[in-house]
Amino acid sequence: MSVELQVNDFPKLDDPPAAVQPPETGAAGEGANDLEAILGEPFARTQEFWICLGLAAALGAALAFPCLGFVEAVEHVPDAWLGSDPDARFGQGKWWWLAITTGTGAAVGAARYLLRAPAKEAGMLKMTQAMWVEPLSALQAVPVSLISLMGGASLGPEAALGTLGGAAGTFVAEWLKLERPIQAASTMAGMGGAFGGLLSSPVLASLLLLELMRPGKKDFPKMLICIIVATSISFAIFYPITGASFLKVYELPPYTYSDWHLFAGIVMGAIAALVGVAMIVIVALVKKVAARLGLQPEGYKPGWRAALKAVLVPTGGGLVYGLIGIAMPLTFGSGSAQLGQMIAQTQAGRLSAGLLAASMFAKMVTFAVCFSTGFVGGFVFPVLFIGGAAGTLVYKLCPWLPWGLCFSCMFAAVPGSILPLPLFLIFMSGYSISINAVELSPVVLALVTAFVVQAGLGMVLTLATRARARAAQTQRAA
Repeated sequence: MSVELQVNDFPKLDDPPAAVQPPETGAAGEGANDLEAILGEPFARTQEFWICLGLAAALGAALAFPCLGFVEAVEHVPDAWLGSDPDARFGQGKWWWLAITTGTGAAVGAARYLLRAPAKEAGMLKMTQAMWVEPLSALQAVPVSLISLMGGASLGPEAALGTLGGAAGTFVAEWLKLERPIQAASTMAGMGGAFGGLLSSPVLASLLLLELMRPGKKDFPKMLICIIVATSISFAIFYPITGASFLKVYELPPYTYSDWHLFAGIVMGAIAALVGVAMIVIVALVKKVAARLGLQPEGYKPGWRAALKAVLVPTGGGLVYGLIGIAMPLTFGSGSAQLGQMIAQTQAGRLSAGLLAASMFAKMVTFAVCFSTGFVGGFVFPVLFIGGAAGTLVYKLCPWLPWGLCFSCMFAAVPGSILPLPLFLIFMSGYSISINAVELSPVVLALVTAFVVQAGLGMVLTLATRARARAAQTQRAA
């Protein structure tokens, strides 16, 4: 999942303030204005709302089954060749895995070419903020992502599921020739239905979409209700069949909260910001190397040379992430199942601090390789793995800190240093290791600290500006 923020998304500081209308005079007028400000318009009186609600319920029920099939495939097919609990120690991978990863790359390239996939898929942020998804994009992205994830690519399933659900919602609304506001609600409800079984609660899926979408005040109640209805119905179908969501609940030793944990959360937030910066830098470097080597996917072009390149680029990517995976097996897959394996093998004493650090940085590289060479998948689950690995590494280096505290803080703060999804990440951390509201307090401080240190101080923007300046200077010298 790519997250792209534009300057125009934010108000300018020198814009004049909007004119404020004076309130109605009199006690009755003031009371009416207060109630209207709190409750908003009576949206449930409109036919539009009930059409949106019906579409949300239908999409939630209809999308639960294809999304169930997708999630089961990307979860169990890798288990069939990797094993449900592979030895995560260095060099314990099997060399025959390389045939699967390179074959996966070749299949991804062939599928991209035959389906005429674009060079770059639309990111989740663009789709949610536009509240519209091109229906054809699902026919291109979903099969390629399915192949990618079954072959162990270091990507998450959320990009394909979001595209599938959003495209279904858009297609139904356009086919019924509904008005644009209803189309937008249908698109978001479709995404909610697709995410119903992905996360451990409908609340998390709803928060994720709402924070990505940022609806206006007028549309918020309608969008909130439609997304919750769609995710809840999908979850109600998905969960009884599988008994679990794709995002696991991880069991860590319990601990008792103390006030000094707040300070520890702040310190870990600063560390998480550095981990987030490292990931962004590694992704940028790998993309740059891939571009210089001509190993980036292109849009469809006729001819056998274009077809051959379309296959060879992801095949090369499959070779690279396969070699890294043989050395460090925890780098395969989305990271959801691998986090559980990492926790179990850390408890068994198999993983040292050095191996955890190596696996964490190797995961950044494999994600960047897959992302840059044509594999299709999301960003959220890999960065969650990196956060969990960073938290476990902090615990290994500082064993006097509770493991649950380290894990929960870094699990939220590392992604929070990159993604503007604070509420989703805070609640997701709480759900994933079952901690209470008091124990979430250090998590909140860790996430806020990470976001302020990285985004607020402009660490990545400063590095990018310096890199552009050096590139421009090199071009002038040449």
